[in-house]
Amino acid sequence: MLFLWFIAAKSKLFAIKKIHVLPRELSLVSTEDVARILENRFLGKSFFGREKEFKGVIYTNFPVIKDVRYTISLPNSIAVELQEHKPYAYIKTGFQESYYVSDSDGVVLGARENIEDDLPIIYYDKEMLFLGKKISDKKILTALGILKELKEAGLSVLSCTVNEKISVILRESNTEALFSEGWEEILKEKAILLQKIIQKYSIEGRKIKKIDLRFINPIIDFY
Repeated sequence: MLFLWFIAAKSKLFAIKKIHVLPRELSLVSTEDVARILENRFLGKSFFGREKEFKGVIYTNFPVIKDVRYTISLPNSIAVELQEHKPYAYIKTGFQESYYVSDSDGVVLGARENIEDDLPIIYYDKEMLFLGKKISDKKILTALGILKELKEAGLSVLSCTVNEKISVILRESNTEALFSEGWEEILKEKAILLQKIIQKYSIEGRKIKKIDLRFINPIIDFY
């Protein structure tokens, strides 16, 4: 069996002649770029024994890729399917010009010069961001957790500012909501509470300027 594998690995019959990256809606990666790098590295070579190297080339050059799947059509064609980390928020630091795209776990996926969609923006000034790296600051991770729970509660966020407190601006009402770091276990509870407060006073026709959720009894300021 080992002998047959060795023959397949060395045989020109199994040398890769075609690499096809399947079309898929990707927001941060060009399938043409992926195909070009794979072709430069693997065309004319046998795929046998290079499975880990094949995936590794993609992950190294495109850290925004979350998963790589491929199908081999013998003798010499490979179809590749890619899955990205899902963009969740922009992060804008005070000392980097670009807007950095993050997934919900804090992995930095890419950089853009301008806002191109309705993702919330997190403003933050204490850590340099690097492509493909996970953000280490717990406040940012808490902020991403807050955005996730607010989204599940049906509240759309325009922006979030992270400093000594975490301040969230809701998109529809322009209401500011204040949160604290270290609330990982009660974020869902706080998000639901905020949604109920917004709903209650919306029905009454009262517009809320600010809700401070850092206390047991939230402090509410109206316009």
